[in-house]
Amino acid sequence: MKLIVSFVIFIIAHASLSQQTDFNSPNLYPQKSISQSFSIQKFDIFSHFHFSMRNKQLNYSAGLGIGLNRTFYQNRFFPELNFGLSYGFLSRNNEKKSTVFFGPEVRLTHALLRVNELHQFSTFLFGYYFQVGRKLLFIHRAGFGGVLENFKLSSGRYIHAATSAYHGSIGIGYALD
Repeated sequence: MKLIVSFVIFIIAHASLSQQTDFNSPNLYPQKSISQSFSIQKFDIFSHFHFSMRNKQLNYSAGLGIGLNRTFYQNRFFPELNFGLSYGFLSRNNEKKSTVFFGPEVRLTHALLRVNELHQFSTFLFGYYFQVGRKLLFIHRAGFGGVLENFKLSSGRYIHAATSAYHGSIGIGYALD
């Protein structure tokens, strides 16, 4: 799983550094945004803070969130780090009108939870990403995929389990440029 995560991070970094942009064209200028969202997932309801960068028809996002139920009601800190890459089939970026971005998304997440042992949840999701607005953004995303959970028993033996996963989120954001 570490190899897959490293490969995806390399591809995202390479793609973002190699994009050529015509800054005079309103359909191609890069847009950076910050957002806050709530998502329903298999293991908890999360609150996320995201940073996104759109260049041409690709949208890169990275976020950090916490599981609300486990963190605040069960007193177990449940952080999650996520990365997303989406491609805008429907993408309009205009300086005078609302921007629209809709397309498929691939998301990688990694969450940590200490129950008695440290549980790690690595999730790979396919879904869609939708964003509309000019300065104030409305964001919706959803997806399905798989999750790999692993933890170490007190005997020293590692347990690995794979299962299905889902997520749906709704949020608001602010375009920085």
